[in-house]
Amino acid sequence: MTQTVLLSALTLVACLSPMLTLVTLWQRKEWRWDRLLDHLKAEGFFTQIFGFLRPALLGLWIVLLVIVSLSGFDIRLFPMGCALLLLAPLATVSLLQLALRRQKMPTWTLKAKILLGITILLTLTTTVQLALHTTGVIGLAFLPTLQSLFLIVAWVLFLPIDRLLKKKRTAQAAALRDQFSNLLVIGVTGSVGKTTTKELLAHILAPLSPLVTPEHVNTEMGVAMWLLQTLPLLKRIDSRMAIVEMGAYKMGEIDAICRMTKPTMGIITRIGEEHLALFGSRQNIAQAKTELFASLPATGHAFFPATDTFADYLRTRAQATVHTIGSAKPADAIVEQATSDASGIHFVMDGTSYSIPIQGIHNVPNAALAISCARTLGQSPDDIAKRLQSFVLQQHTFNLRHEHDIDILDATYNASPQSFDAAIEWAAAQPHAQKYLITSGIIELGKEEAGLHEAIAKRASSVFAQAFITSKRFLPYFQTGGFDNRAMLLKNMKTKLPKNSLLVCISRMSDATIAKLLP
Repeated sequence: MTQTVLLSALTLVACLSPMLTLVTLWQRKEWRWDRLLDHLKAEGFFTQIFGFLRPALLGLWIVLLVIVSLSGFDIRLFPMGCALLLLAPLATVSLLQLALRRQKMPTWTLKAKILLGITILLTLTTTVQLALHTTGVIGLAFLPTLQSLFLIVAWVLFLPIDRLLKKKRTAQAAALRDQFSNLLVIGVTGSVGKTTTKELLAHILAPLSPLVTPEHVNTEMGVAMWLLQTLPLLKRIDSRMAIVEMGAYKMGEIDAICRMTKPTMGIITRIGEEHLALFGSRQNIAQAKTELFASLPATGHAFFPATDTFADYLRTRAQATVHTIGSAKPADAIVEQATSDASGIHFVMDGTSYSIPIQGIHNVPNAALAISCARTLGQSPDDIAKRLQSFVLQQHTFNLRHEHDIDILDATYNASPQSFDAAIEWAAAQPHAQKYLITSGIIELGKEEAGLHEAIAKRASSVFAQAFITSKRFLPYFQTGGFDNRAMLLKNMKTKLPKNSLLVCISRMSDATIAKLLP
């Protein structure tokens, strides 16, 4: 029995690292099959699921056992020794990953805990069953490479409960929302800029104490849980307003959020290519985003840029009063004299001057949409302008900072072709003699991935001295797009950046990744 316990514990430790890695990956894809499969297709099923080290060790182990068997030694007489020969180094790898803090870890949500718990239970049950049978002990060596299968089984087992809980929570949230008939809900969506626009509007309306969805909360379940936690606060605070960010990966998801939240006002920042692989076309993206407008009552208000490619379509989808922003008629609100400098962005909108301490001329339309919405709610232009002077962007959303004598533009919150172009345009206007780019690329662009990245690289190659790519998947696009040998994998970088240079960081990456380039 002691032998079985020790063997089971060793096997579980060996399985721990791949188990945590897979749970983390799936969670980052929001537990969605469509996003996970797109990621695996792009990055490689085998390497993402199994990695390199464990299959290599397993292969060496099998070769060694075959050689030993061919020499006349009967490995069936020593099944535990054979299993330990592989399990011991795999368990050591898991422990080292954890000790050195190099192990990818999930955010410990209830769903992550449940799925990880079921996976551990399945692994442990299988381990004990194999360990109790002499002929099955060797099979323990294969369990670390089967964690993807166990996680899928765990997900299938949990799926009915998960769907039931989601249905229950969203119904509870909708019922709770109905209790607050005087609550004004403003929905904000778009392919790019929705978080910034939401935060700008929340800052302008701060005196009215609006409820605002927090960072990364924009899915149906996320909004439902936020409503259940937040709406009861209305009984204690003087607020009659909520600002809800709405995201989607397929048609029908924004409509589901709207049926739950019942918005009266809606802002669509822009129709772009974000998650193009999942939607299939820009027209489908436009249709999905305009579910917000379609949900608004006739007495409501819809806001969008008059210059958007889909502006005419956006207008047809709204029965509410339409408000557009642009640099000339037929826009309802005219934005003029837009400039950007080290202190932020500056523009004039319908005769009022605005200065906001954020970087990037691309943020002018986002600000204009927030201002237009606030003015419709009765806020005076002068008060809005005064409040915006103290606005601070969320971290990683086009923030400029100075570290180790390097100016760093941090645009790692998210990435789209539009935000990439905005960063290139901003960098081109900066005075630095040496400018560098680091990016992990833009995911979920489907068949247009190569073309869009090569077009970006063509524009960026004349601005940046070098491009450092964190994923080899995207390296060829930047090389053929214009950088040639000036684009390289970050891991091949041998020296640090020169002092007083500019580093532009686009798409998701950690601060530790950025730090690899700093002097």
